[in-house]
Amino acid sequence: MTALHALLLAAQLGGAAVPVAEYDIPWFQANPAALREMLTRCHADHRLAQTPECQNAEAAATRRLGQPLPPVAKPAKPPPAKGKDRAA
Repeated sequence: MTALHALLLAAQLGGAAVPVAEYDIPWFQANPAALREMLTRCHADHRLAQTPECQNAEAAATRRLGQPLPPVAKPAKPPPAKGKDRAA
């Protein structure tokens, strides 16, 4: 096999273009508002759901499952107990 044949064979085997999404999984993880918006759009349109961007959004949302929620902030001042602050 000549070098030309090897080059032609390599071009034929690797010639398929793979679609690349504009936004990847880490981007969606860092932008939760955009993630929610994209998931809403993807769930509303079956054809859009097949795109790489929707697949990345779904993967980013799936990776969030099982992660602990942020801690709930405690109130600065507890509410007064019933009956203690009432004037007689």
